[in-house]
Amino acid sequence: MKRIFIDIETLPTDETNRGFIKGKLAKSISKRGLHFSETEFAERAEIAFGETALQGSLGKLLCIGLAIDNDGRAEKPCVCGQDKATNKLHLDEAKTLTQFWNHLKRIEFDPNRDLIIGHNILGFDLPFLYQRSMVCGVKPSRQLFSGKPWEIAEYIYDTMDRWQMGKFRELVGLEELALAFGLDCPKKSAVNGENLLAVYREGKHEEIREYCLKDVLCTRELYYRMTFQTKPELSVEKTIELALRA
Repeated sequence: MKRIFIDIETLPTDETNRGFIKGKLAKSISKRGLHFSETEFAERAEIAFGETALQGSLGKLLCIGLAIDNDGRAEKPCVCGQDKATNKLHLDEAKTLTQFWNHLKRIEFDPNRDLIIGHNILGFDLPFLYQRSMVCGVKPSRQLFSGKPWEIAEYIYDTMDRWQMGKFRELVGLEELALAFGLDCPKKSAVNGENLLAVYREGKHEEIREYCLKDVLCTRELYYRMTFQTKPELSVEKTIELALRA
């Protein structure tokens, strides 16, 4: 049995789409009969721009953190989306997606036997990956969505979804869940979802890569704790060190 742990990092849409974002916001404000000063509108437009990082239609895929436990053996984690020569995140979405789908093909992922695991992957990561795959013209090597939620649950383990246990309004973030289990939370690092774009613009790609890997490894730890299983022996510290040298 293979267990594939994933986490993605995304960026807002291109700067050239700011006009579209502002126009959409202005239309929404007008429909609701609201009025804002220029400063207030600019602030809301900036928020709306940042939120496109969560939208598969406009957001951009920066990288995909990936860890694989293959029949009880932990493979070296990696980050799809990094140029091997420069160690920079290249933001070539098609290339990143192709690398990810090739990984699933390489390990012969079988939805009848294996699991894809992540935090809120049903609500964000997997839909985003599929949507960007369609936009970029990259055909997935494995079909993970059948349109039947009861089938999806069999081979996708979403730690947030499983923790909720049917309580749809009780959305628990990775940071809170890690705190509950006494784990070191990656959200405490200098990089987070709110400042990711700024960190990327500063060229701190290695910090983003490490942050993404820590998210993956934190989710991996949660999965084994939540399922009362013993994870393959490989310390988080050593795993990160190995991954950074990949």
